[in-house]
Amino acid sequence: MIVVQIAQKMGINITAVVSAKGVDLAKKWGATQVINYQNQSVQGLTDQFDAILDLSGKLPFEMARPLLTANGLFVNTTPTLKDIILTPIANLMRRQKVKLLMSSPDQGTLQILSQYANQGLDVYIGQSFDWLDFENAYAQIKQKGSLGKAVLTIRGA
Repeated sequence: MIVVQIAQKMGINITAVVSAKGVDLAKKWGATQVINYQNQSVQGLTDQFDAILDLSGKLPFEMARPLLTANGLFVNTTPTLKDIILTPIANLMRRQKVKLLMSSPDQGTLQILSQYANQGLDVYIGQSFDWLDFENAYAQIKQKGSLGKAVLTIRGA
């Protein structure tokens, strides 16, 4: 939920969609509105948003379209090869746009993130694992409803 903290520092009005376990953290980190998806369906919302950042990869663009304003932006954080190929073409023919989040940090972006980190970002550690137990750490972060980051510790470090 570092993205919520950065967006809040930028003055962005944030609606976070989380499980019951994440409600208090989303509020703590600056979400203006928090929706527990276990109690309320995102598709049932009547609000419209200028941008939707789908971190879970569970809300395809077609399902998000009714939630976007006329010129809204949908950020896909888990693009497939099909998305990479077709999205730029499809964006030419629609007002609502899709951006694909592709990790390629440059020095300027890293400096901005560093400034935010120096201002204080809260990271919730869900569980710590010994370095040799990396398979269980990976399995934990892949679990549905997993909250927080998994940390690997190295003995003697």
